[in-house]
Amino acid sequence: MDSRIRNLTEDEVSLLAAFANQASLALGKARLLSDAEREKDRAETEKERAETEKERSDALYQVSNRLAGAHQTDEVLDLIVNEAARLVGASAAYMWLLEGDILVPSAVTETAAAYLDATFVNNPGLAVVEGVTPSGHVMATKKPIDVEDMTGKGILTSAQRLLAQEHGFHGATAVPLLANDKSIGVLVVNDKRVRRFTDDEVSLLTAFADQASLALEKARLLAEAEKEKERERRRRKNERQSRCPAYPYSLPRRRSGRSPALPYPQSSARASTILQQGQTMGHTTPESWRPRWYSTREKVKVVSGRVAEGLRRLHERHIV
Repeated sequence: MDSRIRNLTEDEVSLLAAFANQASLALGKARLLSDAEREKDRAETEKERAETEKERSDALYQVSNRLAGAHQTDEVLDLIVNEAARLVGASAAYMWLLEGDILVPSAVTETAAAYLDATFVNNPGLAVVEGVTPSGHVMATKKPIDVEDMTGKGILTSAQRLLAQEHGFHGATAVPLLANDKSIGVLVVNDKRVRRFTDDEVSLLTAFADQASLALEKARLLAEAEKEKERERRRRKNERQSRCPAYPYSLPRRRSGRSPALPYPQSSARASTILQQGQTMGHTTPESWRPRWYSTREKVKVVSGRVAEGLRRLHERHIV
């Protein structure tokens, strides 16, 4: 600035205009650089999010494949708790399953085994009651719950807060396991940091909980099918025995597909014809080989052999 009253020359005005243009260019360049940095950060964030989504999708796909071909439910549940803890960056994960009216521990990661054992010793069965324990609350409300710090004031009891402090757990979230709109268990994830789980992480844990529910429901249906199959087998056995009470025993099963060698093998129709011819001529068949059962192929063949043996003896005595 100048304290004198004077008019600026054209050269001075041109110089000031050049300085203004340079400042404008510098500001524009700084803005472009800032926009480029933000765009780069956004692209990196989107890339990380895409990689995270892909990793989570792969994990769910793996669980689904294991669920489709697994016959051991415990293997699927162990996979679910380990993958759930890994994908949300938590320290531990475990499950409670409903047995009767209480919750009992099920699958657990190695990092939560000691904590879960201590919890079960202090409280052998968690009651399904709203507002008493996080897991029981989730079971009763069928909605997830998020606890920023388990050692602070909240839904946990003083004993539970002390236990969490001893094992170093702070942040926690729990989601319900639902089957046919009924709560059958709870998936719990604990972290050693004070944190709140995001909506995306809760949605992922809910997807894992759904996979666990499918595994448990599949195991239940298979068990019911086996029981029904056993009941049907026993019913058919009792029905066969009730139809043929005069034959108290069964012939041994064949060990191969071939029929056993019998003396003078005859068809069932031939055996009946020979037996009727003998009775027409006034001959009676000995009680020791008289047939009393014609319901199975093996027994008919045995009877045929006995009939043929009896006729051979009659021919030797010149009776027939």
